[in-house]
Amino acid sequence: MNERGGIGFEEIIQSIADGNLLDIKLHHNQEQYKGQKILYVQMIAQVYAVLYIKGYKDAIFLNTLFPSRKAKKEFLKDKK
Repeated sequence: MNERGGIGFEEIIQSIADGNLLDIKLHHNQEQYKGQKILYVQMIAQVYAVLYIKGYKDAIFLNTLFPSRKAKKEFLKDKK
């Protein structure tokens, strides 16, 4: 966790490396956010949405992350 008590990009990257990537989807508003995608990553009992874009030579730039109640309901519905 970072100094503010929240999850940071380092923890997200480690969680993906540990096999906790649940899904990758296109951002629903491609007109405004062309090429942006969303990673859905499980961290303990929460699902985080991580917005990203691919850059030069397929470099991935993580933009923002936030806990998603909607994604938690979708992906963890059977895990109570």
